[in-house]
Amino acid sequence: MYDINMQIVEHFIMGKTGDPDLCEDGLVVSEYFTAVIDGATNISSVLFNSRTPGRIAMDLIKETIGSLEAETSAWDAERIINRRIYSWYEQNNVLETMRRFPEQRCTASAVIYSDARRELWLVGDCHALLNGVLYQPDKKVDRLLSELRAMLICLELSRGKTETELLMKDTGREKILDFMRMQMELQNAVPENEFTYYVFDGFPCESPNRLKIVPVDRQNGEIVLASDGYPKIFASLSESEDYLAQILREDPLCYKLYRTTKGRYGKNLSFDDRSYIRFRY
Repeated sequence: MYDINMQIVEHFIMGKTGDPDLCEDGLVVSEYFTAVIDGATNISSVLFNSRTPGRIAMDLIKETIGSLEAETSAWDAERIINRRIYSWYEQNNVLETMRRFPEQRCTASAVIYSDARRELWLVGDCHALLNGVLYQPDKKVDRLLSELRAMLICLELSRGKTETELLMKDTGREKILDFMRMQMELQNAVPENEFTYYVFDGFPCESPNRLKIVPVDRQNGEIVLASDGYPKIFASLSESEDYLAQILREDPLCYKLYRTTKGRYGKNLSFDDRSYIRFRY
């Protein structure tokens, strides 16, 4: 038997469009696990029964984490989740397509807390704040493409475009899309290189770097888990929301204060879906 000590303090989830059916983020609160899942933004335009690959990945991972046994290890959980996504490909007759075209895969990042093992597990670029210590993985390829997009936006502005015009038609984003599709050939890539990054997509590699495990002290404390829809996370939802609001107010294109590969377009509420959960253990 395990002593379950998790106490949810606050949680929040919001899709960038405001439509929950289009949101690719998800939260899990089960007897043994708490998790944030961030389905990858769809850049392939492929849909499966009106769902994006990122939304499918999120739904599959959410369901799988909810069914894990308490004593499941991080490595077993990683294998079980990837096997579930792989099985979905088989069941829907798209396995060979997904093998050949990584940009169409059901891809997601996640940060998972195992209460039984007192561990945080991170795959991809979700964030965690453990008793004041921030874990905020990022990808070198994302930094590279964010810098390139910022340069392209500055070039357009120097040619007379306005930020308002670029929020309507982000030519910087358009010009890096081919690179973003190519980068997906590097997810879980073997052999590894400095641009390799790790996600749940049904095709795991055998690298020990694919999963980060953070021990959690047996003393009681507080944990925040969040997706990278928050540029930075703080010890409260209100602080995290306030910082995001400042970014969106002062830099809606997300190329100055916070450089990323996309901005807040049209009537969208933010540049990305976001989810946040704070709990005591």
